[in-house]
Amino acid sequence: MNIKNILVWLIIVAVAVVGILYDVRSKKTFVAGNQILTQNDVMRAFESKNLVLVPDTESYPYELNKTKALNFKTGNDIIHIYIFKSVMGSIKAVEERSKNLEHASSIYSKTYIINNVIIIYVPKNPKNNLEGKLQEVMDELTIINAKSQLVSIKDINDAFEQEGLHLENWKGNTYFKLNGVQPKMVNTYDWKFAIYVFNSVGDREKGLDDFHKQTELMNLAYSHIYEIRNVLIFELDKPARGNAYKVQNAIYRLMDR
Repeated sequence: MNIKNILVWLIIVAVAVVGILYDVRSKKTFVAGNQILTQNDVMRAFESKNLVLVPDTESYPYELNKTKALNFKTGNDIIHIYIFKSVMGSIKAVEERSKNLEHASSIYSKTYIINNVIIIYVPKNPKNNLEGKLQEVMDELTIINAKSQLVSIKDINDAFEQEGLHLENWKGNTYFKLNGVQPKMVNTYDWKFAIYVFNSVGDREKGLDDFHKQTELMNLAYSHIYEIRNVLIFELDKPARGNAYKVQNAIYRLMDR
């Protein structure tokens, strides 16, 4: 592998790891995430945009990184869908495909990538195609991906339980209402938390802004604020030294899920 190929590989890895959805032809990027998408997720995205996919039994199921294509037709156009078991699987497939197309740039196709999914669109007529509709499909997959990454109160309870920390409802003074959300007040052993679960990451960001506005002139006692996707967790008491690492591990579990 020469220097040029090594640099290309490093760039592809960096892009995929941070969860970038990349349109090979238009060079547009969209922030996504590293959630694993399923065939059902892909089919739902197509259906939501009224694109009917009919299995294509005539096209050969070409392989990319040892994964066979799912071949479909919509009208006269052909769509190849690859669903890999991991994001790394799609990274390797991108490199493999770029090598195969190195001397075939005249073939007109459009490639879309999000996380572990690659969609290759081959229009019958390049001047009259479904690129706009397919971009809507990719936008829908981005939304599905984002929703699948939201953290619930159950996720939080499970993460703490795995560290041997049982969260119990605390009936003491409640914390601030932030961006329309009341906190769930809980405690475990020797410290307390105020947990806010918002409907989106944007709502969480507004919630934190709301907190700073409400407390601008106050001197509040809290140990730490954790920002995890759509969740804010206020650590109201500094945990005992022996349990502090358990809280950190629970937070890391939530960040990595």
